[in-house]
Parts: sequence; structure tokens; C-alpha cells
Amino acid sequence: MPKNRKPEMTEKCRRRTAISLLLLAGVILLLLSAGCTGRENAEEYVEKIEISSENTCWSPIMSSIVGIDITPHYSGDAGDIQYHWHASEGAFLLWNKPDYRVINLGNNTITGEETLWWSYTERDSNTGNTDNSGDEKITISIEAVSADSGVTPVKGEYLIERENLTFCLKNP
Repeated sequence: MPKNRKPEMTEKCRRRTAISLLLLAGVILLLLSAGCTGRENAEEYVEKIEISSENTCWSPIMSSIVGIDITPHYSGDAGDIQYHWHASEGAFLLWNKPDYRVINLGNNTITGEETLWWSYTERDSNTGNTDNSGDEKITISIEAVSADSGVTPVKGEYLIERENLTFCLKNP
């Protein structure tokens, strides 16, 4: 009888070994696929913030618009985002449908995804410099801030150049 059992035991061992190897291969595949994010190349994926504008140049002598329109675009995984805006000069305005009422938000504000308008304002009279004929560069900075955690995953900086009374957004 021991001779008859030996071939049976060998066959059982082979089956168990084959099943174990298949299970092991399945677990390895499962573990390897768990790291996939669905992105083609995760190393090249970067959270970023960009802005767009339909009117990249503006002058206070134009009566049809109130400034340079700036719309933020965030791509990333932070979920619900608010935008923290800062301008070294000028002010941010809301001027949108339905009533197109102008609301001055100042040069440091937090908004949702709506379009803002940047507009020139006279310099502080305490500086004594209200000359409108010079050239200057104005910096607009924007931070995408997670509404849930308060974390700032990404920041951007943009330039408005002034030549006399014309202001142009240089790197939208």
C-alpha cells in the first residue's frame, strides 16, 4: 500500500504546487496593479495652476471693459479649490453676468472659480507718485488653496507690463 500512495501523494503535491504558484502570481499582479493611478506617466504628472484671458491688453481710456479678465484653471487632486490672489499694484474686480455690477475686491482677495478682472488704480497719494507716463511691471500671484484642508498645492505668478496707459498680461 505505501507504494500506491506515493504516486497519489506526488500528484496531489503537484496540484497544490501549481495552485499555489497561480495564487502567488495572482497576488503579485494584484499588488503591482494597486500602485497604478490611471495616469499614463505618473512621473510627468504635475499639479499646476494657469490663467486665461480673452483681453490680454487694456487701457483705462477704454470704456468697453473694466480691466484685464483673468480666469484661473487648476489641474490637480486637491478637490474643492479656492484661489488666493495678490497684485503688487491695481485691484481685482468682479464684473460678471447677470448685472455686470463692478465690485472692487482690492489687491488681495480669495475667490472661487469665477473670472476676475484686474484694473489699474491710482497709486497711493502718500507715495507722491501718480505719474501715468512711466513703464512698470506689475506682479499677479495666485495660489490654489484646498477648501477642505487649507493646503496650498500649487502657486503661480504672472506679469502685467505697463507702457504709458496700456497694460498687457505677458504670460497667461
